[in-house]
Amino acid sequence: MDFGLLLLVGASVRDMTESASGSGIRSTGIDFFGDLDCRGKILTPSDDFDLEPTTLCLLKIAKEIECQGFVYGSGPENHRAALRYWEEKGLLLGNGTETLAHARDPYILRKVLKEIDIKMPEFHSPDRIPTDGFRLLKPLFGGGGHGIVRLPEEEAAIRGILSELDEPERYIIQKEQDGIPASITFLADGHNARLVGSSYQIIQKRSGRNPFRYIGNIVPLIVPNNTFWNDMKRMASHLTAAFGLKGLNTLDFVLCDDLLVLELNPRWSGSVELIEAWLGRRLLPDHIRACKGELPERDYREDMLSVRPRCFYGKQIIYADTSFTVRNYEEDWQPIYKSGIRDIPKPGCQIRKDNPVCTVLAEGATKKECVLNLQEKTRRVREFYENNGKGVRL
Repeated sequence: MDFGLLLLVGASVRDMTESASGSGIRSTGIDFFGDLDCRGKILTPSDDFDLEPTTLCLLKIAKEIECQGFVYGSGPENHRAALRYWEEKGLLLGNGTETLAHARDPYILRKVLKEIDIKMPEFHSPDRIPTDGFRLLKPLFGGGGHGIVRLPEEEAAIRGILSELDEPERYIIQKEQDGIPASITFLADGHNARLVGSSYQIIQKRSGRNPFRYIGNIVPLIVPNNTFWNDMKRMASHLTAAFGLKGLNTLDFVLCDDLLVLELNPRWSGSVELIEAWLGRRLLPDHIRACKGELPERDYREDMLSVRPRCFYGKQIIYADTSFTVRNYEEDWQPIYKSGIRDIPKPGCQIRKDNPVCTVLAEGATKKECVLNLQEKTRRVREFYENNGKGVRL
């Protein structure tokens, strides 16, 4: 099926452009980083990466490009006014602005989930001083854990932080919850849903800025419990019908004594490229068909985790420990790509401390082996880029 020329826009669209290329879809990608392995027109970074102003700039550039369809990744879902332009032109392939307004609102999401006896971590608005356990100040329109703040214990310090919020209504105070962070991804046609995959999330818990930063995933999630997967199907179907979801969507949750939903990401997510590897198929065509009302007859890998997978697939985003300039590569960058390195920065690019460097991909016969392989690749990448490791092979 010829979908015409698609415009792919987000903070990083390298994985979407690969899905397009691998399925024979013509596309142009616009993202912030402009890495060597991102196909299409790009915006080259000139300062610290800041999701909100960067995304608005990307969306402004997008209006200058002729296309037959517009697909967004992380970032644009927080800018409904800008997305309305594509919606009114009939080119938006994804969730519309009204759906985003409801699905991204935690108060509405909590109410919808309550209808099927699914809970979220307790939360309330910042107009109340939190009690014990309510320690996370969370922006309503963030992404990847950016902007989440762990509040101090002293009431005076909390009052000081809350008093400095320009728009308190754009935040919630959430109870911190221990457990295993995970997600499911599903296709939706506005009425019905099909599960396509699942993942463990890798969250880098740390002190200072962005203490709950998302850095990657491991696919698939292992829960040898048919009741659990039936609940996942029921939840995906209920959310789809309640919000009118379309295309690929990912639901983040915590596995603890009880399952607690964290948020709904109504767009292409970072775990999708790993699910594609696990399934052995590209998912961008499925996303487009679902947006047009066509779903597969059944869930992909319907026996999803009733048997142990033959392989686990992982990815990890590497953030810079120090500021540096990317040196010239001693060889063509293609061998680096083939070794499992993605989002490869251009020579001469200035990478500031705490900004993304690149992404590493790894596999393993077990989840533990996959994690160890990610850690080893991360060590070598840091030596190669940040420590100017001459002769280090990736």
